[in-house]
Amino acid sequence: MKRIVSVLLALSLLLSLGLTNALAAEEKATLTYWAPITDATVISSWDDNLSWQLVQEATGIDVVFQSPPTGQETEQFNLLIASRELPDIIEYNWSAYAGGVQKAFDDGVIIPLNDYIDQYAPNYKALFENNPEMSKQVRTDDGQIPVFAAFSISDYNCMSGFMIRQDWLEELGLNTPVTFAQWEETLLQLMEKKDLVCGMAVSLANFFQFASGVWGIDNDYYIDNGVVKYGPATDAYLDALTAMKRWYDEGILDADAAAMDTKTMESFMINDEAAACAGYAGGNMGNIYTAREVAQKPINLVGVTYPVAEEGQKNLFANISWEYRGSGSAAITTSCNNIEAACRLLDYFYSDEGRIVKSFGVEGQTFEYVDGQPVYTDLIRHNPDGLSMSQAMVKYLRANSPWVGYIETGYHEGYFARDVQKQAAKNWNAYAQDSKATKLPMLSLTTEEAAEMATMKSLINDYYKEMFVKFVMGQEPLENFESYRAQLENLGLSRTLEIYQAAYERYQSR
Repeated sequence: MKRIVSVLLALSLLLSLGLTNALAAEEKATLTYWAPITDATVISSWDDNLSWQLVQEATGIDVVFQSPPTGQETEQFNLLIASRELPDIIEYNWSAYAGGVQKAFDDGVIIPLNDYIDQYAPNYKALFENNPEMSKQVRTDDGQIPVFAAFSISDYNCMSGFMIRQDWLEELGLNTPVTFAQWEETLLQLMEKKDLVCGMAVSLANFFQFASGVWGIDNDYYIDNGVVKYGPATDAYLDALTAMKRWYDEGILDADAAAMDTKTMESFMINDEAAACAGYAGGNMGNIYTAREVAQKPINLVGVTYPVAEEGQKNLFANISWEYRGSGSAAITTSCNNIEAACRLLDYFYSDEGRIVKSFGVEGQTFEYVDGQPVYTDLIRHNPDGLSMSQAMVKYLRANSPWVGYIETGYHEGYFARDVQKQAAKNWNAYAQDSKATKLPMLSLTTEEAAEMATMKSLINDYYKEMFVKFVMGQEPLENFESYRAQLENLGLSRTLEIYQAAYERYQSR
């Protein structure tokens, strides 16, 4: 009898343990999550990423990742939406959804998050309560919250601009140019003294993007004292074209500037064929320095503040973004059966702990605290497996492109391997806050507006780009400028301005 009782007790204990484990397994949430992989040569799934492993451990939520093949992200997203076999969460630029984010609601693809954030996302809720401007940027015009957003809170809001050979300026006793006229004079002198192929290695499109503020316009739609305008249709655009054509004719811009890509631009600087270029502090400037160091050819570049027409002026058109970028934001789909778990998972990225896990990883492994600030270790900066810094970040972090949560100042500072890169970014950010006055925010179009805008905007931009190159390269005489503007009107420019103006006024009323 004792043996029978012992056996029964043991069986009872085993059954109890089994039931407990089964209940625990049942209680542990599992979510499907669709997200592109930044670099598929480094990881095959986000399961291989350290930050994501830590997030799942901290939240107690298992995530089953789905990722499209690299280069097919948009195509696969569209197929996914059409199939209606949706995962629980989709990470995407939902502002780019065909017809706008409101259409994503109307199509029954994603859910408004307002009520769920109040219940299950305390960190995200606190963010909106403490930062009404960020809340305004994410919401639709009727106040709906469509996504857990990626926000930049970094001091480095402008990461690109013009850079010039400071070592050559010092050698020839020249000052760093500030005005557009000074740039022209300086580059002509450098071309003559250094026998250069061109003065500035830059594509025509990037040149106008970074220089357009000289003439008080943007190279796209922008705000002028509350009025939406299109830079390439303004009177000032003719002045810009005249100046750019002069630079092209003088050889300051390369003969093939219309087709110049990033690698070619970097090659010009690496091989002493140009005195200046345009690009990013973290990428292009870093690539040039690295190549010169390998070749044992010292170089000293300086990132120059955005050019102005007259000294003392501010350039109000620096290449900035608003805090909410659109990209890398996560929406919960209508197929999700555990909205509470989805909210808890995404809300973690806005917590103090989640911010560190996302952007910096694990103390003692991927970062150390220096003077109270997280600083990347050599596992990230000088990876022993030969990974570049950006590749190491893909393997260990979720920091080096817009993702759910925050883009941090510490990430940007850690990404700069050299002080000249950090200083370049600081110089380019000189007018960042001022440029918000002209930067069009992320507008929410109605479904009807989005459908009407889609074709018109595409035709207008294609025509502008075509004629821009022809005007600068002399294939189209500047005397035909009014005919060009008339054709923009024929393509629907006035109507696009009306739509954007109405959307901007609704945005201001949020």
